[in-house]
Amino acid sequence: MTAGIVLDASTTLAWAFDDEAGKYSEGVLQFVVENHAVVPALWSYEIANGVLVGLRRERLSIEAAVDFTNDLVAMDIRVDSAPCEPMSLLAEALDSGLTAYDASYLLLARSTGLPLATRDKALVRAARKSGIDVF
Repeated sequence: MTAGIVLDASTTLAWAFDDEAGKYSEGVLQFVVENHAVVPALWSYEIANGVLVGLRRERLSIEAAVDFTNDLVAMDIRVDSAPCEPMSLLAEALDSGLTAYDASYLLLARSTGLPLATRDKALVRAARKSGIDVF
């Protein structure tokens, strides 16, 4: 079995925008291309909304948006189908100080035992505090 990571939307969306790309994001991209990523179900909504905002703000052309989303579909990005219990999300969000959305990435990393790939500083702090490896 190949190695994997839990991939958040902040890191994924950085791949679409030249001004957000960097060494970390590119390293995560290379890892996902060579291995796989796991994401919570809300990731798809976050990606679609991020691309939509990029289009509306004219940070992306329609061609770039289509290419980006097609590239994501071609990668081994597995959507976790297990539902998050609202009480678990609430408890994790309250404990970590995160939003319920970000808490879902923390819970997924914990349940899979995979490291978390994120550019979100609060999510990095919460992951490290709870003993979750950060990519």
